[in-house]
Amino acid sequence: GSRLEAVPNKGGHVITAFRRKTQALLAAAVAVWGACETSPSPTGPGRATTTLIDLTPVASVSVVPASAEIQVGKTARLTATPKDSTGAPVDSAAVVWTTSNALVALVDESGLVRGLRTGSAVITATSGTASGTSSIAVNAVSQTGDTTMSADTLPGKVTDLAVTSTTDSSATLRFTEVGDGTGHPASYDVRYAVDPISWGSAPSATRGSCQVPMAGTTIGATRSCTIPGLASQKTYAFQLVAFRGTLNQDAVFGALSNVATGTTLARVASVTVTPASASLAENATQQFTAAVKDSSGATLSGRSITWTSSNSAVASINSTGLATGEAAGSATITATSEGAHGAATATVTSATTNPGTVTDLAAASVSDTAVTLRFTEVTDGAGQPASYDVRAAVAPISWGSAQSVANGTCQAPMAGTTIGAQRSCTVRGLPAGTAYQFQLIAFRGTLNQNAVFGGLSNVASATTPEAVTPPPPPAPPPPPPVSGTWAHEPSGFTAIEDLGWENGSLGDYLLYNQTADKPITVENITGSPLGETKALQIGYTTGSVGGGGTEARWDIPATQQRYEMFVGYYVQVNPQWQGHSSAINKMIWLDDGTPSTFSSMWYEMYGSGSDPLGFYVVGEEAGYPPQGLVPPVQKEYFTRGDWHKVEIYQKQGQPGTIRVWIDDVLVIDRSDVPTRNAPIRAVAISGIWGGVGDAKQHFDYMRFDHIHVSVR
Repeated sequence: GSRLEAVPNKGGHVITAFRRKTQALLAAAVAVWGACETSPSPTGPGRATTTLIDLTPVASVSVVPASAEIQVGKTARLTATPKDSTGAPVDSAAVVWTTSNALVALVDESGLVRGLRTGSAVITATSGTASGTSSIAVNAVSQTGDTTMSADTLPGKVTDLAVTSTTDSSATLRFTEVGDGTGHPASYDVRYAVDPISWGSAPSATRGSCQVPMAGTTIGATRSCTIPGLASQKTYAFQLVAFRGTLNQDAVFGALSNVATGTTLARVASVTVTPASASLAENATQQFTAAVKDSSGATLSGRSITWTSSNSAVASINSTGLATGEAAGSATITATSEGAHGAATATVTSATTNPGTVTDLAAASVSDTAVTLRFTEVTDGAGQPASYDVRAAVAPISWGSAQSVANGTCQAPMAGTTIGAQRSCTVRGLPAGTAYQFQLIAFRGTLNQNAVFGGLSNVASATTPEAVTPPPPPAPPPPPPVSGTWAHEPSGFTAIEDLGWENGSLGDYLLYNQTADKPITVENITGSPLGETKALQIGYTTGSVGGGGTEARWDIPATQQRYEMFVGYYVQVNPQWQGHSSAINKMIWLDDGTPSTFSSMWYEMYGSGSDPLGFYVVGEEAGYPPQGLVPPVQKEYFTRGDWHKVEIYQKQGQPGTIRVWIDDVLVIDRSDVPTRNAPIRAVAISGIWGGVGDAKQHFDYMRFDHIHVSVR
C-alpha cells in the first residue's frame, strides 16, 4: 500500500519521498535503503557520485515571517523550513502552499504571496503530515508611508442583486453597477448553482448576457443580464463579485454580493386557443384567449403570450388576443408561449344587412298554362344581386303553405343578375281558367341551409284563360334525317320535335339553372353517325362538383302533350370521361309533374371513375317512392369516345311501361313501372352530374347529336 516517488533535484541527484502508513513499514524501508551503495551519476566526465536518500520524517514546518502586512497589489516572500523531531531541517522535504482566503491573498508554489483586497488570510505551508502558517494582513494604503505604493481602493460590493424574471430555462438578474476601485466601472464574475450556492464550487456563467467576464458599463447604472440553459422548475441561487484586471492573472476583487434566488418555471408543452374558430364581420372584434399548459396538462399562469395573424389584411390582432375584422376572408390566429404554439381560424365576412324587399312584383303576361312575372331586382345585403324564392298558389296565397315554383324560368332558387335591373320570368304548367297569386322573397346564401331573407314582396295576381279546344293534330313533320334511324319507334306515332342543332341555336330548348361550371353550348363535331356537323354539348369544367347544373329543356305545348312518348338521340362522352363517385351520370329526363310538384323519369349512364359505363333508369314519380330500373345484365353499354344510339318508349299509367334500346339492343322492358296518370310535359337534357360531392379532375363533356320526339 506504500508508494515511492522519485523527483530529480537541481544537482542531478535523485531524492526519494516516501509516503508511509505505519512505523513498521517506515523502518523496513530505511533498512533497505541504508544498505544501498553508491550509484553512478553523470555529474562529471568519467566520475561517479553517490546520493544518499533522506527518509527522515517531517515533524514540524517553520514559516517565516509568522505574520506580515502587505498592500493591495503588492507581494511578500514567505519561507518554509520542514524539520524533524529534533528540530533539524529536512532539506529534501517537499512543501505545498495554500491560502485560507483566495479573495484577499494568493500564494504560489514558491511561497510568494500577492495581496488582492483589504482583509486577512492565513497562508499554510504543508510537508507530509506537518504544517506551519503565516498570518497576512492586506491593507489598501502602505503602513510604512511608502509613497510609491498604489493608493487604489478595492472594487465596490454589489448589495442589490435580484432575480427579476425567470422562464422555464433562464433567469434574468438586475443590480446596480459599482466602481473597480480606480474610478472606472468594474467587471463581474457571475456564478450560479441550485440553491444553496457555495461560491468556491459554483460555476461561472458561460452563456447569455451574464457570461463571465462581464464588462461593466456605467458606475451607478442599473444592469440586467440573463443566464440561459437552466433546468425547469428548479430554485437557483445567484452571486457575483466585482473586479478589475484579468481573471486568473492579476484580478483585484471586491466583496461577494448578496445572494439572489429565483425558481425557473415549468416548461410550456401546449397552447390552446379559444374559440378554435370564429366568424366576425368587417370592423367587428373577437376576443381570443390562450390556455398555456405543461406536459401534465396543468395550467400555467403568468406566461408571456405573443399573438400573430397569418393575414393582417383580413384579421388583425393585438397583444391581448383581440382580433378585428379588416376585410372578407380567412386568417389563422396563432398564440405562442415559450416556443409552443396554438392556433384558431378567424373568418371575416363583409359588413352585411338584410336583403332588399321587392315592391313592384306584377304579372306582365298570361297564357292558358303560364304567367310571366316582372319586378325590379334588389341587393342581397352584401353588395351582390339577391337570389329569389318565387311561390305560386290558387288565390288567395298564403306564403307558408304556397309551393315554390318548380317549372319555368321562375323556378326556385332563381339567381339574380343586376341590382336595379328589370327582371322577367315565367311560371309554367298552370291549369287553364284558374285565378293565381304570386309572391317572392329575396335572399342570400343557400335555401334550407344558411339563407338570409329580406321581406316578402307585394302579391301579384293573374288568371289563366280557359283552354281552347285543341285543333286537329298538326301535319306530319318533315321526314326523319335518315330512313330507319329510329327503328324501334312504334307505329302510329307522330313526330313533334326533330332537332339536329345544325343552325347553331338551341331551338325550342331553353336553359334553366345555369351555372358557369356546367355550360351548355352548340359545338362543331366530326364523326357524326348521321353526318351532321354540330351537336349540343354539356361541358364540365375542372373542379366542378356533383349536383345541380345547367339544363336544356323543351316545354311541350299543351296541345301536343300525350301519355305515350318515344325519344331517340345519339350520345357521346369524351374518352377520359370521369364517372361520378355515386355512379350516376344523367343524360335526359321526362317530366310529368306540375308547377308545384316535381315528377319525372331519369335516363342515366351508370359507372364511377374510369369504370365501364352501364345503364340505369331512376323514377322520381310524385306519390311513389323512388325506384331504380337496371338491365337484366349490367355491362358496358357506353364506350367512352364513341357515339351510341338511345331509344326510349315511355307510357304513362298505373302501372306504366318503360322500354329502352341501346345501339338497337333492348336492355330494359318493364310494364310494371309506377307513373303518374298524367301526360308528359317536358323533355330535358340534364347537366346534373351524379348525386352530391366529388369533383371533376379535368374538363369533360357529354354531347347529343340530334334528338327525335314523337307521341301517340
